Amino acid sequence: MDPSVVKRWFIAGAGLSLAVGALLMFGPLNRLAVGFLRPFLLADSEISTTGERFGTALLGDRVRAQEEIDALRNEIVALELKLAQAREAVAENRELRNALALGERPSWHMVAAPVIARDPMDWNRAFRIGRGRAHGIALGAVVLNGTAVIGRVMTLTETTAGVTTIADPRCRLSVRVAGVDGSGLMAGRSAVQWYNHPVCVVDFLPRDAEYKEGLDVTTSGLSENVPVGLVVGRLVPWHGTRVGNIVDSAYAQVRVNPSASFGDFRHVTVISPVVKEP
Repeated sequence: MDPSVVKRWFIAGAGLSLAVGALLMFGPLNRLAVGFLRPFLLADSEISTTGERFGTALLGDRVRAQEEIDALRNEIVALELKLAQAREAVAENRELRNALALGERPSWHMVAAPVIARDPMDWNRAFRIGRGRAHGIALGAVVLNGTAVIGRVMTLTETTAGVTTIADPRCRLSVRVAGVDGSGLMAGRSAVQWYNHPVCVVDFLPRDAEYKEGLDVTTSGLSENVPVGLVVGRLVPWHGTRVGNIVDSAYAQVRVNPSASFGDFRHVTVISPVVKEP
């Protein structure tokens, strides 16, 4: 084909394209095209707006739901705290009622104390309470679980106290056996395992007295830090049927099953002598 002819066709095509473009931009065809496309553009805009609103509403619902869940969780935590406090109050009231059952003791100060620490490896031997010198507790004070002796205060701070139980050989207690004229010295047996109910031994009792299984053992009151007549336990036989064991022909020795529970307890009662003002 003649190059001049190709050139003329190219110039003609370019001119036609410019003319059509001008009509679409500035002429009636522009208005026609826009009118034809307007419904589709509006529909797309409406769909976009609806989607945005739906997404916003969904996000808002999720935020509100999470806020409600958080509020319910906080309410549950508050209720659990109130329940724990109520249980502590019930346990403390029980100990106070037990103390009242002991009768009026003008020379003694009674304190209900929570158990705040107990070593699982030394379960029967010791524990710590959340009362101390600031609450009127003295070293050597006797500690009750219910109405029975469970130990004595061996260490003391302003707000806490360490209790060594009667299952420990280091906790010594002057006691009497019902019907026996005389007192003895009671201590725990070191061979007793922590998971067993402890058994105590009383030494230096009169050798000529009659000891029977089931006789009550109470505090003698000979110690200035321990009142008289507190329940300690009852006599149990040795490995055979014998209850009293004569030692070196000088004194009798008996075994005692403590009355206090050594299981899971949360409060105890501490009885201390009232400190008189000088």
